[in-house]
Amino acid sequence: MNCPTLRCCGNFWAEAVSGTKLDLRKIIEKNSCIHNFLYTFVKKTMKKEDVKFSENLFWDVDKDELDMDKHKEFIVERVLDYGFMEDWLLIKEYYSLAGLAEIAKNIRSLMPKSLSFISNITNTQITDYRCYKLAQSNPPHWNF
Repeated sequence: MNCPTLRCCGNFWAEAVSGTKLDLRKIIEKNSCIHNFLYTFVKKTMKKEDVKFSENLFWDVDKDELDMDKHKEFIVERVLDYGFMEDWLLIKEYYSLAGLAEIAKNIRSLMPKSLSFISNITNTQITDYRCYKLAQSNPPHWNF
């Protein structure tokens, strides 16, 4: 039984349905599209009510009004600056690493450790980020 949406991935779907043990590393090496399928599947099946961020992230806004697509810069900024590992994994599943890099490049302000984290984890240059450029153009006052 082959899944029609995964023609090039062989029996991945059949093995997943039958409950046999899967070695995803081998499947991804053989079929690079499995990663794209999983990303698309997670994004399409993840619903607003499934998203459970930590209580401390959005204490000042109405959580019911947050939309993962409309407010992505705001959500990513809060998770990078104040989130826990569970929050990071949640946005990584939803947006993907490449998507997170593109979102973070447009954020106006990030803490230095958050900026270093996102640039290292996505293997991008720190100078590509808007918050880095703005920080460089606005030097802090001298401490005497």
